[in-house]
Amino acid sequence: MDIPLISIIVPVYNAEKTLGRCVNSISSQTFQDWELLLIDDGSTDRSGKLCDEYATKDQRIKVFHKKNGGVSSARNIGLDHAKGEWITFIDSDDEIPKNTFTDDCKYFKEDLIIGAFNSIINGEIQCSRLDTGVYNKQELHRLFSHNINAPIFKVVWGKFFRNQLCKELLFDTNMMVGEDTLFVMQYLTKIKSCRIIGDIIYTYNLPKNFITKYKLDVQKSIYCLDKIYSSYRTLGERSKVFERTIFFDYKLFCQVNIYKNVDLWYKNAKIREIYHQIKHSFTIKYRILYTLMSSQHISNLVNMIKNRRINSIIL
Repeated sequence: MDIPLISIIVPVYNAEKTLGRCVNSISSQTFQDWELLLIDDGSTDRSGKLCDEYATKDQRIKVFHKKNGGVSSARNIGLDHAKGEWITFIDSDDEIPKNTFTDDCKYFKEDLIIGAFNSIINGEIQCSRLDTGVYNKQELHRLFSHNINAPIFKVVWGKFFRNQLCKELLFDTNMMVGEDTLFVMQYLTKIKSCRIIGDIIYTYNLPKNFITKYKLDVQKSIYCLDKIYSSYRTLGERSKVFERTIFFDYKLFCQVNIYKNVDLWYKNAKIREIYHQIKHSFTIKYRILYTLMSSQHISNLVNMIKNRRINSIIL
């Protein structure tokens, strides 16, 4: 079989209700020079069987079954087997519009292609896009400094990655939240040019449990924050909005544990190091509060009050 122009990686886990919509949106593309890698991540419903059925109908579809290990491990298998010049990722509960794939990729010389995307939230469609154009090495810094906090830079879908540049990259299987963002940040450090197109190339269906599904313990949250922050710093650009966002997000993901013992967050050496580097991104009010919470006497008082509340509820 000839090497396809585009490799599509779709991790699949218990997606029998949405997988058909996803695969059909790919199969119905007018452009045909692609391969689809369906990675069944130990599904316990009919997803794995459905994947096999799709493969029997189209030789461009390849299926890989594995023990459940999470979306990162599934995508890594896809990266290992992708043969296309370009790689794109699609989640099994999402879809792509018609004519997302074209032969334009044959002629694009850039290292990364980013398109516009639609988000479906409570039945309403919202479109997100960046300013179109070609950004070469000198202009990448402007692109990053103005847009690094944009949603499209926090996900792996809605893009075309050069397979050759992905060879040394893997998704971090220890990242419980933010594995997409980390992969994108690491890839951005490798590119010399980027093309932003205005065409809508992805439809994202916001899950109903989006807010509640991200819960981490403090150590895992700190690990994720540190990995993303370190990768972000290698870009050589500073974004106060991005720094505030990731710091507050990962603090929120483990807020339940922090509530039980504030020292777990405020006394952690890595958090102190990151906070010291980005503290000017925060308001003066927050910096005062953070300093107070970092005080041993204040944290002991807060812990004592919260423990009394918990004990009173138990009693």
